[in-house]
Amino acid sequence: MTITKAPPQKRSISSDSLEMSRRITNVWRANKNKSGIDLTQQKAAVRLGVTQPMFSQMLNGTVSINPMMVLSVASLLRCDLGALVGGLQEYKILHAVSPTTSIEIPVTLTLSGKPVSGKVTKIMTHTISEAFAVEIDTDEYAPRYNHGEYAIIDPLTQWEVGNQVLVRIGKGACLIRVVSSINGNEVITHHPTVVGVSTTIDLTDPTITVRGVIRGVQF
Repeated sequence: MTITKAPPQKRSISSDSLEMSRRITNVWRANKNKSGIDLTQQKAAVRLGVTQPMFSQMLNGTVSINPMMVLSVASLLRCDLGALVGGLQEYKILHAVSPTTSIEIPVTLTLSGKPVSGKVTKIMTHTISEAFAVEIDTDEYAPRYNHGEYAIIDPLTQWEVGNQVLVRIGKGACLIRVVSSINGNEVITHHPTVVGVSTTIDLTDPTITVRGVIRGVQF
């Protein structure tokens, strides 16, 4: 008996997602070569955490674009989030966080532990209570976090498994880690870019503090 396999069904893409693809493509063409951005598709894909073919498919409208990716693209290309999501019901969750103006937050830490004083950075995002930034001044976390960027830290939200968090050792250097598991006061974390590097955080150790959840990066 011959079994004939049915051809794989194509995933349907909503009209809102197709429109979002068109808008992102227009913003990409307009902004990619601006001073301070200067991105190829490969560089953009790395910063967004996707492959270059996937980013190309986003521009071409052949894959669905989720709201979190829209937030990342708006930050990467430094464009108005409201202009991207306006009128699209599929992305209405982003309407409430669409900023009208930029805000300044203090840069209070560096990854290396070098002192920083009086520095601020402007971010285009919704207000995060008591947010601060940490300066990326090492190459340890490239390409996810690159030298000269600022990671935005939310110190108040309860972190959970899957979150990327900022961990400070004493009054010195900081680590960026992804929470793998939480067992009482013992938190297992792993390095965000290097496979096999794990760190166990003992929350009872007064020399180690989890300073907050990383909410994004200011390029």
